[in-house]
Amino acid sequence: MKPINLLLAVTVVALSLVQSVLAYEPPRDAQISNTLANPKLITTLLDDATGEEAAALVKRIIDRINAQALPQDQKDYLIAYYTGRVVSLLNETQAQKFATELFSIAPAANLGTVFAGLAVGRGGSSDFMVLLRQLAGTNETLLTAIATPQIPLSSPVYNQLVSNISNAQSIAPRETDSTPPTGDRTGSPTPTPVPAPVVPEPYNGQG
Repeated sequence: MKPINLLLAVTVVALSLVQSVLAYEPPRDAQISNTLANPKLITTLLDDATGEEAAALVKRIIDRINAQALPQDQKDYLIAYYTGRVVSLLNETQAQKFATELFSIAPAANLGTVFAGLAVGRGGSSDFMVLLRQLAGTNETLLTAIATPQIPLSSPVYNQLVSNISNAQSIAPRETDSTPPTGDRTGSPTPTPVPAPVVPEPYNGQG
């Protein structure tokens, strides 16, 4: 083999190895449980995920939230928070892929909440809002969630969502969200109780 061909072959193999190392690895269930107990950990689960991979992650989070015995307004808050937080962390291109994929895989019953979270998390992007309206089509529930997220979420949930996402965006993710999930990467993890999702404090009028 000529030296130049050998060099090219070595380069191709090296690039393949690098790509395999850097490839996004979907989080394990225990990592998602830890994230539900500590929302700041969400950025550690994204790594270099594409929009579609991020959507699959949020779909798993939504399913876990729906399985919890929580009041519906607290479920709505959590679903909207994780949706809004993730879309706020993606670049414009991946955010659009995220929204498109999540629209196709999220439970139909949660789509209004999902769209409200998307609108809050990336409401400053006109192109993104155009995409959301295209995805919504003639669905009045989704169009309302895009234009006035506080309606499907209720004002207390909406206000807390806006505040918490705004606060999260003002902090460098890797400085605050870097605590690694325990017992999930190496060796045989010691079983630990699955923590309950963190939910907002009771609102006025809420029991």
